[in-house]
Amino acid sequence: MKSLKPRIAVVAIVATALALPRSERVASLRHALLGYALPATVYVAWRWSWYGLPFPLPFYVKLAHPGRLPGWPDVRAWVLGHSLLEGLLVLAALTGLPRTLRPALLIVLALTAFFVLPQHLMGYQSRYLSPLEPLVAALATLGLTRLTARRPAWFAPLVTAVTLVPVVLALAPVAADRLTYADGLEAAHLPLGRDLRRLGTHGTLVMSDGGATPYTCGWWTLDLTGLDDATIAVTHRRDPARVLALAPDAVVLVSRSREHFTPWDWNAYEGPVADTLVAHGYAHVDTRRFADDYWLWVLARPGSRVATALARR
Repeated sequence: MKSLKPRIAVVAIVATALALPRSERVASLRHALLGYALPATVYVAWRWSWYGLPFPLPFYVKLAHPGRLPGWPDVRAWVLGHSLLEGLLVLAALTGLPRTLRPALLIVLALTAFFVLPQHLMGYQSRYLSPLEPLVAALATLGLTRLTARRPAWFAPLVTAVTLVPVVLALAPVAADRLTYADGLEAAHLPLGRDLRRLGTHGTLVMSDGGATPYTCGWWTLDLTGLDDATIAVTHRRDPARVLALAPDAVVLVSRSREHFTPWDWNAYEGPVADTLVAHGYAHVDTRRFADDYWLWVLARPGSRVATALARR
């Protein structure tokens, strides 16, 4: 989430400055001020004036139902996963951690602590903490070096094998899941975006799971999750009358079933939107398969350019 970047950057700047010799701290902080703090301040001021909100819209969207530390299960899964796979190696590295790596460790702690706060609306095996993977790998390598120092020549390959086998086994389902997602985008979102693009770039699109479609078609898009609309992001209300007032050329909803429009729990708000649109002349004109239980359900006015174009495909 973009809202955490300034906080993590501050931790990184301060930690790095403290790790430097005193004679270099002032120059380091001055460079950080000119290179990051000043441009970041200008950007935040512009964003605030545009949206009327101090934080990026995803921050508000993902705190829709915060509960009590809603991100903890995902963070815990990430920590436990690495503890089982590389825990011994990382522990060996943390014993007498070099001073130069301490700022990085503070950044890891700050980033990990932050992600127990928001609700992780998408999974992908702790993708939110994926920026930490290179550092974990570096620490594991350092730990491996320490554990195998002054050991027989065969000891290092043995430890490496014991460590890598469970890592590879753990990554296999992750890779399969991501390939499935990529295949779904290729089969549903991208073709739909290309079909709409052929109608020109002047169109209005409403959808929740945008994927690559808005970027491909180039149409003005209202994201019903609130990722591009401050009102939805803050209030979490998706007013069907507002959607209807936009007179959208196409509305793309998400259905669990191909035969009947059946929303998931996360997009239950699309039910009233669909009912309102159908009551005012919209109809189901196309269906795109993302997965066996995930279908893009396209609504448009019968006889419109969208309905005609999609009927010809």
